[in-house]
Amino acid sequence: MSALIVEQQDTLKTLTLNRPERGNALNAQLVDALSEEIEKSGSDGTRTIVLRGAGKGFSTGFDLKEIESLSDLEVAHRVLNIERMLQAVFHAPMVTVALVRSMAFGAGADLVCCCHRRIATEDSRFCMPGLNFGILLGTRRLTQRVGVDNALGVLTDTRVFKAHEALEMGYLTAISAEELWPGHIEAAKQSGAAVAKEHVSRMFKVVIPDTRQEDMADLQASVSEPGLVDRILEYRDRMRAKSGKKSS
Repeated sequence: MSALIVEQQDTLKTLTLNRPERGNALNAQLVDALSEEIEKSGSDGTRTIVLRGAGKGFSTGFDLKEIESLSDLEVAHRVLNIERMLQAVFHAPMVTVALVRSMAFGAGADLVCCCHRRIATEDSRFCMPGLNFGILLGTRRLTQRVGVDNALGVLTDTRVFKAHEALEMGYLTAISAEELWPGHIEAAKQSGAAVAKEHVSRMFKVVIPDTRQEDMADLQASVSEPGLVDRILEYRDRMRAKSGKKSS
């Protein structure tokens, strides 16, 4: 079973994260598949990309299942690959849409943040816990979306924020029942096709600050600090204990 379902309809490409048994967590295979499809979309006629998750939620973020068997260096490499994928989405020369149900946590929430249109059901929840284990992933992108004060609150408090708060701060662009999503997709498709692709690409370069080098440098420094795996596992076990789940 493919970790990413790709559906192409004329100029519309739908990418479905397809690991529902793991909450659509971003393992190496899924991250590589997303990066490949975003790159291909620049030359295959795609004008609009829709990102969504299979099953109950959008994505729980970085896949922690195999982390105990990995070194700090291996985990750092995977996190840097996630950042490359997120940068590709954020700077993609076409309209991008995230459709969220239930939850988007960690790098999954960062993936939502990278899209131009960010639509979620009313019961959706979001969290970006990276600062708990010292990872600076997507910090500038989030700040561009929601402003300094909101970004500081979300990142330093590591709190779960709900859809209405996300909309109010600018993290989401709309709250919508799932049955109304086809209308949002059609509106995005029409927007993507309304202006010549080269004009859209030129406009994005003007309105979206290109901080890719700075973002990667900051992330590289944060994941290079010794004890990365231990910090992530400690946070994982703390959250499991808080929710009443057994550590495994």
